[in-house]
Amino acid sequence: MTATTLTLRAGIAGTVDLGGVLPETLVRADAGRLVVGLDGRPVELAELFTLRPGDADSLVVEAEGVRLDNVGRAMTAGRLRLEGHAGDYAGEAMRGGELLIAGDAGDFAACAMRAGLLRIDGRAGDWLAAARTGERAGMAGGVVAVAGGVGDRLGDRMRRGLVLVRGRAGRACGARMLAGTLAVAGGCDDLAGFGLRRGSLVLGVAPELGATFNEAGVADLPWLGLLRRYADAILPGAVFAGTRARRWQGDLAQGGKGEVLVPACG
Repeated sequence: MTATTLTLRAGIAGTVDLGGVLPETLVRADAGRLVVGLDGRPVELAELFTLRPGDADSLVVEAEGVRLDNVGRAMTAGRLRLEGHAGDYAGEAMRGGELLIAGDAGDFAACAMRAGLLRIDGRAGDWLAAARTGERAGMAGGVVAVAGGVGDRLGDRMRRGLVLVRGRAGRACGARMLAGTLAVAGGCDDLAGFGLRRGSLVLGVAPELGATFNEAGVADLPWLGLLRRYADAILPGAVFAGTRARRWQGDLAQGGKGEVLVPACG
């Protein structure tokens, strides 16, 4: 059976809030009457999209020319594919399932995520897998894979989970991380690991680290081989090859239980 499909009607422009539009919610007979937002005002889904029924476990959204916020918010199961770019808060509070974005994503993607897979074919904005404004912890489980680069504050206050980035990250990558793993093939800008408590930053390019990181030499870490094999099944090239890594411990101002790893030379 084919996927359920939502196609944007002609002439629609602005910002659409797709929170609550999930594969399981569109199998209802009155799915077209679901209330979504258009530029801050409530409208029925059928006013913005044509709905072609299909598989209850799979949804495709075709919506070029508008900004789509909250795509896949609170998703628990199934598969949702967005053909195009996402706005802010893609995959917010995901608890399961698979969210695929065929373009870029805005800020705060995967915030409060606990399980599932979020795959972004383009680049992501700031605060990916980070804490929502006013909250103390960010992503707490699941996997995020970004084929392009990401903005600033990747993984800020991240608690658990795995983020794979094939491009480059901006400033303060892994800042204030509580735990989890960030793998960024292209390296990152300054302030990497600022306030890091626990967790691992696996970087393809050595960063500029502050004085509160202690270089711990070169180590052979077999788990890096396991991580690469796992990551290559999701996003090839996000984790550097080999198990030998140069290691820094820090942030020493926060107990020094985190680590930054880069490929060892020679």
